[in-house]
Amino acid sequence: MLQAVRLIFILFLTALSLCPVLSASDLPKLRFSLPPLMGSLPAAFADHWGLFEAHGVNVELVALNDDTARQQALVSREIDGMVCDVTTAIRLSTTGTDVVITSTAYQPPQTGSLAILTTTCLGIPSLEALLTPTASRDRPRPITFTTESDLEFHVDALLESLGYTVDPETMYVHSNHMPNLAARLAIGGVEAAVLPEPYVTYMGFVPPQMTFGCQLVHLWDFSDTPLLPSVIVFRRETVERNEKAIDAFYAALREAIERLNAMGHDEMVNEGVDVVLSLEFFPGVTRQSIPPGVLEHIDVPRFDLPGPLDPEQYQAVLDWMNKKRYTWKRPEYTSLTTERYLQ
Repeated sequence: MLQAVRLIFILFLTALSLCPVLSASDLPKLRFSLPPLMGSLPAAFADHWGLFEAHGVNVELVALNDDTARQQALVSREIDGMVCDVTTAIRLSTTGTDVVITSTAYQPPQTGSLAILTTTCLGIPSLEALLTPTASRDRPRPITFTTESDLEFHVDALLESLGYTVDPETMYVHSNHMPNLAARLAIGGVEAAVLPEPYVTYMGFVPPQMTFGCQLVHLWDFSDTPLLPSVIVFRRETVERNEKAIDAFYAALREAIERLNAMGHDEMVNEGVDVVLSLEFFPGVTRQSIPPGVLEHIDVPRFDLPGPLDPEQYQAVLDWMNKKRYTWKRPEYTSLTTERYLQ
């Protein structure tokens, strides 16, 4: 009997020695890019907690502040997928990059999570004052933001609802780098800007000595506007060749979301600071340099699990892009989306 036990034990150890131990380099790999926005937190935390590897995929996160650089990275196959807005996903598809919207990424809450902002140094008390020509200026003062984006979709809809005829040439200025735009706005470098959270909260607590005494002014928030979600896109070739890797990606993402939603405000913010700073979205910013009051007042959202993009939202954005002549093509919703990775 004892000899039989020993034999079983030896066979067990032999079997273990023959089993391959997968390191991160042995796992299927995805290169995935994040923008400096709230919707990037679940993927960033999943990486921070080691959840991607635990679920069997090696995910290299590529943090890019520049929207144009992020899109070009996908076009040139430097990355396999990314978080982006609906407009970007459609534009990529209609300009020759075969992508698939695999799910939503983040649904902004309707609680002032997007705003048109200016500063007291510019003497602009209202949105009407911003957009009304004066005796000394024959055109509106422009709003700066990422054009050809979901932000422009929302700003167009807002201004049209208020009775303005939208003229992008005179009313809009393009910026593809959100952290730089926030910094420029803080010192009066742009007359108005459209920014989401957490930029809105952060800028409200920047000390006056760092902004030449300028203080933030909210010209408009979008609290009554159903905001579009960000989405996750992958190159179609990645979807077709690496289904299991993307399955593992989503399993890790769902676990991260469940853990995030179970965390308290202070716990999430305290750990989240280190996670975000490690991505180097904000060069030079340290925990110690964050203005007092910011961390206490940042609104921690509840993250929804990945879901399908609403077909009506997709259609509304596509119709708007056709109207703006950003594309003449009309890809079908079913050709650009999949529910393969949803639960």
